[in-house]
Amino acid sequence: MKVSIFLFIFLKLFLWVIQAFAQEYSSSSYDRYVPLTDRAFDLKVDNLRNQVSSYEERLRRSRIRWNQLFQSQFKFDEKNSTNEMNFVSGVKKKAQSRPGEDQKPENDNISSLQESLRNNYFLGFTVAAINSQETTLYDGMGGTLGEMEIDLGKGASVEFGRRLQSISFGVKYVISISDLSKDSWYQIETNRDYDDKVDYVSKGGQFFSQAVFLQLSYIQNLTPWIELDYGIGLGYSFNAMKDLPLAEEVNLPDYDMDYFVYNLGLGAKFKMSPKFSFCLSWKYFGTGGSEGSFDAVDAYLAEVGASYYF
Repeated sequence: MKVSIFLFIFLKLFLWVIQAFAQEYSSSSYDRYVPLTDRAFDLKVDNLRNQVSSYEERLRRSRIRWNQLFQSQFKFDEKNSTNEMNFVSGVKKKAQSRPGEDQKPENDNISSLQESLRNNYFLGFTVAAINSQETTLYDGMGGTLGEMEIDLGKGASVEFGRRLQSISFGVKYVISISDLSKDSWYQIETNRDYDDKVDYVSKGGQFFSQAVFLQLSYIQNLTPWIELDYGIGLGYSFNAMKDLPLAEEVNLPDYDMDYFVYNLGLGAKFKMSPKFSFCLSWKYFGTGGSEGSFDAVDAYLAEVGASYYF
């Protein structure tokens, strides 16, 4: 009887162990091979989010701690943060220069040049050698008197304007004087059919010109002290020929004519000081071919001068 009771208890325990093992195996197999329910999936996602948040919080604390340790080693002088670093011990050392400061000194010089001339008014003065082109004279009666060459002349100009960084604009006044060719007058005289011919031409006369321009220029920096000046201008010119050799004998008309003119120029400026610059330039004066008592005169100018900025 005792053996039967003991055997019954043993079998009961054995069946309980087998059942527990079967339940554990079936549960793990279900979790392993059967998809999770929506609720179980949400629980796992929330768990992962909590872990990520924990890692982020640890990282934030580590960063704060690192910054505290780093700032406790040295501190910057706020006024001279680009030039020197003050350590806690009191020893001063030069800080490393910013990238490009030592490598591009010319760009800094160019910037300082532009800054010194920015928004400044200027007054310029030049003297020039003028090569006026050949023109045709008319006799005032519908006929042609002859071709007239103009000798190399001289001129001067004054300009007032303002510079805005790489652009400048202003008003320019130009005056010039050139001698008319004696050879041209002699050729005209020998081709005349009048009885009162003159065998010798003692003078050729003079060509006077005045012009007022509105000037616009673009300035390009080459070096800290040298600039290129690309200029264009539009204006009006007053021109006259005086002291002509045949005026009394042939009763020539008044050789006075006014017309619109333009100019194109290329120049170089050399900065001598923050207020003063020296300049060389070449200009072409064009007219478009106006006609009157003589054809409009084109010219080339070589100028040298200076500008004062204020």
